[in-house]
Amino acid sequence: MTLFLSRQSHCFGKLFIGEVVYYRGRLASLGKVAHTVAQIEFNGQTVEVTFKPIKNLNLKVSHPDGQVQVSAPRGMRLQTIEQFLAQKKPWIEKHQARLKLLPTRPQATYQSGEMHTVWGQDHRLEIAPITGRQHVECGPSCLTLRVRPGASQDHKKQLLEAWYRQTLRDVATPMMAQWAQHMQVSPKGLFVQRMRTRWGSCNTRRHTIRLNTDLVHKPQELLEYVVVHELVHLFERYHNDRFYQLMSQFLPDWKQKRLRLNGSRDGLAV
Repeated sequence: MTLFLSRQSHCFGKLFIGEVVYYRGRLASLGKVAHTVAQIEFNGQTVEVTFKPIKNLNLKVSHPDGQVQVSAPRGMRLQTIEQFLAQKKPWIEKHQARLKLLPTRPQATYQSGEMHTVWGQDHRLEIAPITGRQHVECGPSCLTLRVRPGASQDHKKQLLEAWYRQTLRDVATPMMAQWAQHMQVSPKGLFVQRMRTRWGSCNTRRHTIRLNTDLVHKPQELLEYVVVHELVHLFERYHNDRFYQLMSQFLPDWKQKRLRLNGSRDGLAV
């Protein structure tokens, strides 16, 4: 077994992309906020273990690479975690295989005829030359990128990515304001950025929310799920029983939306 330890001084509510989660009740002392991170070797791969002031032992298998992560109560022995992983080895391998089968969209080349998804609907990309202000137009089934003749692929990508960010912000801002009023919380900022492993995050110290730009490709009701998820972190920092009770209170169908968001067909959870 190889073990590495590090310290993390802050905790943020995070919603991870394409994860499979298994919960096992475990009572432990809550301890301090700071986290201890360990890495152990299991089944030929490195598993990251984060010790937190939580009550449950959480197992996550992430899409697309099947990376295994564990969140454990502070003070839990590594031997106990290894035994838990060994017990769940068939389950882990089963869902790693399923995650590999989830479809991935080919890398964009930003050429006419290519398909791009906006709010869950496929749009055919059209590249149209223009001498004036470069911009993006979105119709019912067509996404028109008006750029100067000879624009490079990187330039077209940057222009479209900026449009994605602004489009997501334009929808998420009033959505978050409406939910914040309903939930009686006061977020102090909304940021949109590209995230590799998370759909969103909440800085519970600064009361700010971050959303993954890729949410613009999902139906708006799934964006709503992420917004509510992150706002609930203003009540409860950790993914514990109270957090999920609040989710059910504010968004009763959150489990179904979570499954849709992660592209799962078999009841797997984030």
